[in-house]
Amino acid sequence: ILGIFPDYPDFLIRFYMKTILLTVLSLLLPVMQADATTFKDKDSIFTVSMPSGWTVGSSDNPAVSLRLENGSSSIEFEKQEDLLSDYYLRSGVADSVETVRARGAGFYGSEINTVSIYGISNAYYTAYEADGVMECSGLFSYNDYSFLISAVGVSPDLCKETIASVCKPGMKCVPPCSAYNCMSPNYCNKAGKCVAPPPCSP
Repeated sequence: ILGIFPDYPDFLIRFYMKTILLTVLSLLLPVMQADATTFKDKDSIFTVSMPSGWTVGSSDNPAVSLRLENGSSSIEFEKQEDLLSDYYLRSGVADSVETVRARGAGFYGSEINTVSIYGISNAYYTAYEADGVMECSGLFSYNDYSFLISAVGVSPDLCKETIASVCKPGMKCVPPCSAYNCMSPNYCNKAGKCVAPPPCSP
């Protein structure tokens, strides 16, 4: 390759080649992000985005609006009878924390975590490890309904990203920048945007 530019210093050739490579990778990013799959609940109240490998499962509980599975991992969204206010969402997760603590489980980070659903509402969840298995549970209200989320074999980060991806069917919602939708060498900047790394200095 260096012989193509005989009149250029080696460091300039390497600089240009790195710039071209980063440009190509940034063009391929939308294709890599397309691996994410969007799922809709049975009542068409919300959608969620998940990494590739997840599929729709079945549940014997008629209140479960959506069950997703990936091997031994699963996530369920159970529709609640009443629309819960922010106070009752947090209180419900606090009750779950007490139950989990009684099981002797270890929490990841804070016992109660908050995640914003596109600035429309807040969801509350707790992530923990029980009997060597990662789990999380939470509550959120969206599109005039409230849902209980229960996940088994799911990391705290994926639990958070799943809740944050909740969107109204037919709307174009952009999930928050994360390692699940912003792949190396790109990275999430302080503004929450997926950007390419700056060119290396010669």
